Amino acid sequence: MKGISSPLSKRNCLVLDTEICEWDLPGIVSLLQSSPYLKKLVINLSPYDNSKFEFDQDFYSYEFDGVAFLTSANWIFKCFLQSLENIEITGFQPSSSGSKLLGELMQFLLNNAKVLEKVVIYEQSGSLHKSWNSSGPNGNMGNAQRNQIILTLSNSIP
Repeated sequence: MKGISSPLSKRNCLVLDTEICEWDLPGIVSLLQSSPYLKKLVINLSPYDNSKFEFDQDFYSYEFDGVAFLTSANWIFKCFLQSLENIEITGFQPSSSGSKLLGELMQFLLNNAKVLEKVVIYEQSGSLHKSWNSSGPNGNMGNAQRNQIILTLSNSIP
């Protein structure tokens, strides 16, 4: 169904339960693209349970580069994510296999969320890993804070 986008939604909060694997990124991007009024994004990182799905063996022969997809989709988001103020991540495991993709997804979000005010990351145990609040005069998060978030996530990647 290439070329068909999700209908626009008036949702202002979106909660995603995912491990963030390569194959999840197009769906996440589609949901974000169809949510121009989104103010809060919650990503509940949960372990992937592939026992729920049965894939044909041919499926595993397909290769998909999630990072390249996010880079190519970057131009699409110039007009979206204009309302995103808060990002919350729960279930973060600093050295998990999905941390690299999470870092890429966060960089993508930070580059495109123009009015971002707050980012909070909770570890899998429920304890606070790190929190950033806006310090800019207009209430938005500055580039230095956005870079600090990426650096913190990058240092957690194995």
